[in-house]
Amino acid sequence: MTSHGFIADYDNPNKISVFMEKLVLAHANKPLICVQNRSNKTDYINKFELTYIPNGVNTDYFVYSDKIGQYALFVGGVNERKNIERVCQAFYRLKKEGIEIPLKVVGEGPLKESLSKKYPFIEFLGAKDGQELVELYSNCKFFVLPSNAEGFGLVWLEALASGKPIIASSVGVGPEIIVSKEFGRLVKDPKSLKEITKKIKELNKQIDDGQVNPQMIRDFVIKNYSWESVVKKYLEIYKSVIIK
Repeated sequence: MTSHGFIADYDNPNKISVFMEKLVLAHANKPLICVQNRSNKTDYINKFELTYIPNGVNTDYFVYSDKIGQYALFVGGVNERKNIERVCQAFYRLKKEGIEIPLKVVGEGPLKESLSKKYPFIEFLGAKDGQELVELYSNCKFFVLPSNAEGFGLVWLEALASGKPIIASSVGVGPEIIVSKEFGRLVKDPKSLKEITKKIKELNKQIDDGQVNPQMIRDFVIKNYSWESVVKKYLEIYKSVIIK
């Protein structure tokens, strides 16, 4: 069984859901696989001896670029869980400070209409995929998605595979992929507008100062999260089960 997220990863989990999750994990055959290493350290989950194998990203599909773009990019549901409203508020605050960073928002959701009216300087593009999405990643300055909750956060890897630093939060795989400031900034409290604004401002300045290495960012993803590296780990698991 591979779990892509646990009830324990969310704030104030429902007690019935926690009970059911424990029941499933207790009766599932080993090995139990989790896609984020932090699950081994989370509350009641750590006692189930999980094997960590992350999700993968197609590093051939997402095009590497060392070009410094002019806009920030958000890709995700335009909803409360993805924290889009605070992202918009943060860019509005920066705009008032005289720091003009265009923001492009890719995705659909219940907050799209109201936010697009409230923040007309932000470009809401709707859903995008294929080559158009690849180019949006490749041509952006940095990626921003300080989610309130994530099972994994694959879009963070898609941005990194494109050589772009990211603003992520301390949920999902966020703490595992921002291994230094060259990879971006980690928002510890995604409910803090002040912290989100500060991290965006810091990363933007860092890029302007030439303190980002796109090739290093991409190489990290290829080594740890490319499908080639992930498949090898799964094959080892499958072989061990077959031999038994």
